[in-house]
Amino acid sequence: MADAGLTLASRSGLFSQAGEHSPVLKNIKSKGYAAKDTSDKLSLWKFERRPVGDNDILIDVKFASICHSDIHQLKGDWGRHQYPQVPGHEIAGIVAAVGRNVTKFEVENKIFLQIQITKAADENDAWDKVTDKKARYRFVIDAATI
Repeated sequence: MADAGLTLASRSGLFSQAGEHSPVLKNIKSKGYAAKDTSDKLSLWKFERRPVGDNDILIDVKFASICHSDIHQLKGDWGRHQYPQVPGHEIAGIVAAVGRNVTKFEVENKIFLQIQITKAADENDAWDKVTDKKARYRFVIDAATI
């Protein structure tokens, strides 16, 4: 997720005032409910994310929905996956920090995102032309301020 330019974490007082670029220079303490295997059981998982990069936004997640695709992912129905996994690819929250190069979002924006990671082979010809067929995965992040 972090490579897609998005970092999800809870706010911890590291950020500047609204509208300012607010790079976080140290790892971000985070937590979520994660599956550690295919058993369907979620438990609290504490972890650290890398610092916010120049092109990243940090989101204080307030709500996340779990749909059936998350359940398939957790159970490994679509092949082997890396664990732990935190389900919920449709989220709503508040922008807590933005990188230096971010221009479309500001600190304290309310935001909704739908995040999808798909195999590039499953995408249409237009995507293949854009990537010159070298991409293995496509990160689709639809984000809008509310």
